[in-house]
Amino acid sequence: MITPALVNLLMQSTGAAQPFTPLLFKIALLTLAPFAAGMILRNYVHHWVDARKAWVNRLSNAVILFIVYAAFCESVEAQIWDRYGWALTLQTFALVAGLFAVMSGLIFAACAGLRLNREDRIAAYFCSVKKTLAMGVPLALLIFGDRGDLPLILLPIMFFHPLQLLVNGLLANRWAQAQRRESD
Repeated sequence: MITPALVNLLMQSTGAAQPFTPLLFKIALLTLAPFAAGMILRNYVHHWVDARKAWVNRLSNAVILFIVYAAFCESVEAQIWDRYGWALTLQTFALVAGLFAVMSGLIFAACAGLRLNREDRIAAYFCSVKKTLAMGVPLALLIFGDRGDLPLILLPIMFFHPLQLLVNGLLANRWAQAQRRESD
């Protein structure tokens, strides 16, 4: 709820604002409706999905990979790197990596300050740093429309999403190995 309000505030300052209530309704429909449908359908399909968990995970990862690939293709087609140069791309990546590192550090520090147990620290970390292209692209299209510089607007999340997948995958494997060692 805060993000759309901040985006609206920023867009008003540039004179590009849309009416806020219809935008908020569209965002709620885009985010809450699939969540509610999934929660309702889960009661009927969870046994089928659980029996095919490996296949469902591969399909889910393939869809995410396709979204990342499509976003990068769109940025290449829009000639983002030709128009804005590689320096902007590298600066954006550095800022995104720095933001990811700072936020991860803050999350770990907050968990330590709250004296959370290992399982709660891991859950807090994975719940807090998640940003996806699967949600970012439709939200950006909804908020900004079909602008020519949309790939540039999406550039930070095009870096953030794969970076978080890589780092979180490495951390998950490390924490799983540590758990297995503790169990042995």
